[in-house]
Amino acid sequence: MAWTGDYMSVINEIMLEDPLDDVLGDAVVRLPWWHRIMSVGSVKEFHGKWLKGVIQTVFNYNASPREELDDVILPLPDKFEELRFTIFQVMSSIGWTTEEAEDAVKTDRDAVLNLVQRKVARAPIDMQRKINYFLATDGTGRLARVSAYNAGTRVVTTDSTKANFAWDLLQWVYNGMLVDVFTVADITGTAAWTPKALQVRVDQVSKVAGTFRITVVDGNPNSVIDAAPANDDFVFVNNSVKLDTSDKFVRFKVPYGKMNIIDDGSSDGNEFHDGSVVGANGCWAGKTYCNLDRLLYDQLKCAMWRANNWKTGGTAGTPEIASVADIQEVIRLQDEEGESGSLITALYMNGKTRNWLGRTADAERNTFTPSQSGRITPGIFTEQMRTGTGRLVDIVPMSGMPDGHIDFVAEQDYVRLTKVPVGWHNLDGKRVFTPPTARNLTHESWMRTRFNTIGLSWGSAHMEDIDISA
Repeated sequence: MAWTGDYMSVINEIMLEDPLDDVLGDAVVRLPWWHRIMSVGSVKEFHGKWLKGVIQTVFNYNASPREELDDVILPLPDKFEELRFTIFQVMSSIGWTTEEAEDAVKTDRDAVLNLVQRKVARAPIDMQRKINYFLATDGTGRLARVSAYNAGTRVVTTDSTKANFAWDLLQWVYNGMLVDVFTVADITGTAAWTPKALQVRVDQVSKVAGTFRITVVDGNPNSVIDAAPANDDFVFVNNSVKLDTSDKFVRFKVPYGKMNIIDDGSSDGNEFHDGSVVGANGCWAGKTYCNLDRLLYDQLKCAMWRANNWKTGGTAGTPEIASVADIQEVIRLQDEEGESGSLITALYMNGKTRNWLGRTADAERNTFTPSQSGRITPGIFTEQMRTGTGRLVDIVPMSGMPDGHIDFVAEQDYVRLTKVPVGWHNLDGKRVFTPPTARNLTHESWMRTRFNTIGLSWGSAHMEDIDISA
């Protein structure tokens, strides 16, 4: 016997009574950046449109010898520059038609419950997955670079690699997500970009081959493939880039990520290009951090270590054998000789790099160190690293980082600005509502957050080009 109850009353009951925390754990999605960055650093509530901060750019260091009759040294002025941080919004939505809900109703309310719980669970999963990506990358929303496109099958082939893109192929692309494809001109607003595909859905993802298919979403007039994607076009998270009416670049609409914070501001890797230039940490958001040119301020520049920096005769972009001592030297230079008051607290790397570090430490007999007294002093294996001063630094596996890349992070310099935490949006006091404008779904629910992650970078460092096959 078919169930004859009011399915909307059940849906409203579920939406109102199921706390957000109860559905988050149901997803089998790895979110290391979300969990780590949400648990370290400081948190600041955000009020207003802008948050203003200052960094000191000129310091009054005038101590010098003086005899009794000498005039006292003239005090020097201190100078400051203002930083302006903004907030970014991320939203997701779920919806269903009356027919869809009625089709799910069979004999009792369990069918309705299953339908809505699937939808309710999907929104926070999508939000967390996107925020995890935003926190790990460079604040541009780029996902991959196109090398070819088959118009008949709508299959996109990519060729982005860690050497020229900062991650391999489709590390951040997954089935079901919405993407945009552009021919990119510049990020100075000089020339127009060319939209190739907007709000198209991704499926048939092959991370090994670096291919995926794009499909126009039925019923969405804004989902279009205007032209065939071509070699050197770029794939973005949907709605990441703001263009003006002439399709010239205005800004990226993505929160700052780790790669944007831990950057040196050099031109290599800071602009969109064909991949012939090998960029440092791969941040392509530009050398401006907030409203300042980071090349002019030490606090905004991160130390970059590549093969030519730590390996005699090494070439930037070419993997070279590294040792535990090389990693300890990076930490020593930052903590002992760097001018930042912050100390490195964690090493971020992917699981394969972590395994290499464990093998290297074991081969160097650095796992445990015996002393003449017979005591065993722990060295480094896979959980923490003991620095040259004896301090322990966490080793944190982070999926999505390229092989052979390590971030040396002063996590206390991270600040999370939150204006609206992740949660369901209430429209006129309701979590489930009929959309305010004509849409193809009868009932909808929206999830949103407004946040940003900021930080100084001079207490951190980045190392790459490590040959982890050794």
